[in-house]
Amino acid sequence: MNVFKITRQSKGEKKRSSKWYGKVRSGRRWRMVALYSDRAASIRQLQELQKIEDQKASGIITVATEAAAKPLTEHIKDRLSDLERQGSSPKHVYTMKVSFNRVLALMKWRTLAELTADNVAKLLDVLQEEGLNAQTINRYIAHLKGLVHWCQKRGRLGHDPLISIQKLSEAPRQRVGLTGEQVNRLLAAAPPERAAVYQFAVLTGLRRSELQALRWGDLHMDAPAPFIQLRADVTKNGKADQLPLHADLIALLQSWKPGRVEEAVFAPIPGMKAFRRDLQAAGLDAGIDFHSLRHTYCQLLVRAGVSLKLAQQLMRHSDPRLTSNIYGRMGILDTSKAIQDINLGKSLSTPAVTETTKSHGPQRNHGRNHEMCFSGHSDTPACTLDRGNPGGLNDKQTIENTGLCTAVHTDTSKAGDGIRTHDVQLGKLAFYR
Repeated sequence: MNVFKITRQSKGEKKRSSKWYGKVRSGRRWRMVALYSDRAASIRQLQELQKIEDQKASGIITVATEAAAKPLTEHIKDRLSDLERQGSSPKHVYTMKVSFNRVLALMKWRTLAELTADNVAKLLDVLQEEGLNAQTINRYIAHLKGLVHWCQKRGRLGHDPLISIQKLSEAPRQRVGLTGEQVNRLLAAAPPERAAVYQFAVLTGLRRSELQALRWGDLHMDAPAPFIQLRADVTKNGKADQLPLHADLIALLQSWKPGRVEEAVFAPIPGMKAFRRDLQAAGLDAGIDFHSLRHTYCQLLVRAGVSLKLAQQLMRHSDPRLTSNIYGRMGILDTSKAIQDINLGKSLSTPAVTETTKSHGPQRNHGRNHEMCFSGHSDTPACTLDRGNPGGLNDKQTIENTGLCTAVHTDTSKAGDGIRTHDVQLGKLAFYR
């Protein structure tokens, strides 16, 4: 193996390079490589490089073998760049980047070859010791598995080293919204700038990211029906939408000095630490998170009597089941009130009919049948008297002749024979009057 130095001409003078160079054959081509300033070390390095090229040509070394020795940071960088080219959201790319940086800081992995099932299992133990919940840990697993699958598609890995790694079981999280009294306590305990954010979240149902991206130009308070214009680039589903503004929010916004149309309405959105401090000051459960304010918005709609379809539209849910799940999480106070609203009225008290009534024929018993009609189903549309006019129709014969009573009082020998009460059948007119 021959090594040599290069002579370059600079400012009319010829100068030799301080490093040695050599040529390596790759297939039918030769390529020149820079070596070291020491000739013996340069010869050994040139021999090693030629050996690697010969192993590649014979199939001993593959692309995957070469990629496994590359720094893991290079693979991560290529993976994130590929996601950006494919049009992934900046938030998704940033979240993945933060996860990878956290993993590298904890485990000190340097090459792709160190991304093994055993090492990932150790990572999961470390994350659990830090107190992370199953949902957050599963996000780390998803990002690492995504990196491995991407490397397989690019030929950088010949197999999946994480095939035995399974996600943790996640207990379903039951978010509960706040009651009106709890919301007032939170707004009273929080500083004014944070209380305004909480109030806005409760009365609009906007997510944290949507509140952070809200600009003064998105607010249309001078419209006949004031509303928020949500831009497609800030919503979760990527669709533009409009939300009505509550009167309390209009009064709040008008008390501020509006900024330029491109300026943010809320410069600082409270983080979880600040939100927990406000919850503690209000004497509320620390398990409540910021997204619970969106659930509160939906439950306030329920308590206001808003229909499921309209609540789905205001919550901007693509599936009504998402909205109905929140409907099903009302508190015991709401369910208790719903039970108390049930009114049985007179439906359980049916007047008895005597044996004398039973023996009378249909003509002679018509007045008595009307007595039963008035007392038994007088609240139905078919036999309702004009209660607003006490001097109106109250004579049984007149009522019968005018057709207000459409009950057919049948002969006891044909209907109700052998029982103590007459069958009362509604004629067709009862459903159309």
